[in-house]
This record gives sequence, structure tokens and C-alpha cells, in this order.
Amino acid sequence: MDELDELWILNESGACMFNYAVDSKMDPLLFGSFFTAINQFGKQCSDTAIDDITMGKNFLMSMFLPDYHTTIVARSTHTKKRKNMKKMLKEISIQFIQHFQPYQIIDWDGNLDLFEDFEQFIVSYFNRSEKIIQNMKMIF
Repeated sequence: MDELDELWILNESGACMFNYAVDSKMDPLLFGSFFTAINQFGKQCSDTAIDDITMGKNFLMSMFLPDYHTTIVARSTHTKKRKNMKKMLKEISIQFIQHFQPYQIIDWDGNLDLFEDFEQFIVSYFNRSEKIIQNMKMIF
């Protein structure tokens, strides 16, 4: 996928319930703890959650799903279009809501098998632009 390099789904405690990366992968446990801590700090300072963070060449954008007590966070390089990244994050959150009922996520017991079907969607979503390019090469 052109815009996203990595995706995390974090519950409100900071536990990483799902992680997918195209290339190198940050430690999901470390990232979940870091992002949750910085987000809670931001809420204490300004009563709002963090929408995005720039760290070196990486850009993080998040979307909170209040009914699920969950945050979906995406990583990209900061040079990529933020508008497209936000659109993709929205599409992923819609699919997440279609795949899961709030009680499944709120009462999550740590079993990662819950996310197997969703992972197939994410893998195909991340690879769709690559497939389009390959199909275009075959046509021309």
C-alpha cells in the first residue's frame, strides 16, 4: 500500500491486539505502551486524544473507536499524503466495525485467533495497490 507502512489496533490499556507491517516491524508491546502513555498525557494536557504524531521520518495517525474502547493507529513516512492516509484509516475502521461486535473487543481475553479473518482483509488491503500495478503492467 502506498500510504501505510504499519497498522496497530490497541485496546484502552495499551495492549496491542493486532499488528501488521509491510516491512520492518516495531515491537507491538513497546509501541502499544508508548502510544497509550503519550495519548493519556495528551488528554491530561488538552482533554483531547492525539490525532497524529511526527517522529523523524515516521508519521503516526490514530482513530479512536469509542464503542470498542480501541484505537487504530497507522504508521507511514511523513512525506506521504496525510489526506489519503486518513481515508485509508477510516476504511480500515469501517471494516473493523463490520468484522467485530463491541463486546468481542471490550471483553477480549488475549486470544489472537479472533483477528485471523481480519488479518486476511488487512493483508489484501495493504497489497491492493501492488496488485493494481501488476495488472496494469500485464495490460500494457
